[in-house]
Amino acid sequence: MKHVNKERIKSIVLIILFVISLIQVGILWTKQSHRLPISFLSGIFSTPQITVSDEITRNELFVPYRLILSSGEYSHWILDRNNPLYKQFWEEVKFYLAAILKGDLSPLAGVTESWGDITSKRGFVFEFKTEIRPDLLKWFLGNPESTVEIPAVYKIMIIPDSTNDSLNTIYIYDINNNTNKKVYKYQSWGDSGGKSLTEILSEFEVQNQDTYRSHYTIHDSNIEKRWDIEPDILYVSTLPAFWPYSLVTSSIPSSVRNENELAEVMLSNQKERYQKNTYNDGTIQFSINENLYKFYPDGSMIFENSSEVDSSVREDVGAALLNAYGFIKKAASLTNTKADIYLSGLDQLQNNTYRFSFDYMINGYPIYIDLTTGSGAKATNAVTIDANSKRVLKCQYIIRDFTSAGKKSYNDRLMDVMAGSDIKYKQIKNMGVGYVMNSVEDKLLPPYMVLENKETGLITKKLPEQKGD
Repeated sequence: MKHVNKERIKSIVLIILFVISLIQVGILWTKQSHRLPISFLSGIFSTPQITVSDEITRNELFVPYRLILSSGEYSHWILDRNNPLYKQFWEEVKFYLAAILKGDLSPLAGVTESWGDITSKRGFVFEFKTEIRPDLLKWFLGNPESTVEIPAVYKIMIIPDSTNDSLNTIYIYDINNNTNKKVYKYQSWGDSGGKSLTEILSEFEVQNQDTYRSHYTIHDSNIEKRWDIEPDILYVSTLPAFWPYSLVTSSIPSSVRNENELAEVMLSNQKERYQKNTYNDGTIQFSINENLYKFYPDGSMIFENSSEVDSSVREDVGAALLNAYGFIKKAASLTNTKADIYLSGLDQLQNNTYRFSFDYMINGYPIYIDLTTGSGAKATNAVTIDANSKRVLKCQYIIRDFTSAGKKSYNDRLMDVMAGSDIKYKQIKNMGVGYVMNSVEDKLLPPYMVLENKETGLITKKLPEQKGD
């Protein structure tokens, strides 16, 4: 019995010594990084940090804005990301892009077709909301060091050959910041591994006529030149006059008003180092040296890193996007939103810094942001981030929970919706149904007709709701 007690005492002593040594190591560690011992221990037992890898970023952001199927007979259907055809066709497109990057596919010379003529043919189109420049496209495809010259990608159309289902023609539309539009043409054998694209399109036309809204393109209607806008812009002029659309609720997550939860998510095991302030209006601020976070009661957040930008930072758009998306994933974990987030803009600033814009989408429809935030700043995107290959430098984020709240039928036919409006259709780069958040007070978002003007911004008009039976 004495032997057992001695062994038990030894075990307890060893455990105590281990804990003491662990604390001593923690104290030394935290002294070097100006932290308290409690932050060291909490770092051991706290929730693991959200890590964003290259693969996760590619899978979640290298996703087109939408997929459009075209019958070649004035019918075009928009498919959202939840449709099984979306993933199937996108995998085939990535196969072609990878082949172009490897040098296995070369562009054909002498492309004479206009983009309007091309998109009026039978096939399918993937659109990005912003042009994917060559260096980012190479990063998305996993080969950023490739020396093969590839075009920037704004839109891609695949057209099955009329005499051979297995042969597909690939068109890439490169807008080059709207100054030098160019179409590239490739041909390749299909990679669907099953039914041909022609067979899939035929089945879709038969099975989904009443499920998906049919659209015309501006080119189909021969008003492209008169309006001087992009030829493949879609609009509705067909019957029925009314179509079901979801209402969307917008709410501020309770977490953005909870100081402890904000600190845990955004600062993690560094939270003890930050100075915390809560202002009379409910604004919560965390600051340390060059980093400043501010969370406003309206659900908007700003982050600023005031350190001088190192001009020697390497030019690496992929690494910058990785940093930006890691920041977004942290902030997004504060929400329970049902909306997706997508890359909607990219600009290169000075000193190899990039400005990324991101926006929300729900049920395949975009949520447009056009409001003044609690900081007094204008927001035209859900998220705007400046980042380089080392870190995030600045961020403005509209943190929201979005959910669907039932359906109603609305008139979405362009001429009906815009009747009586003094609309100038020139310089329109896109149009369609979406949701508009133009006030921080908005809690219920009905569908709008939205025209994106290149110079003046958004032109919006609420869709007329069907009344009665």
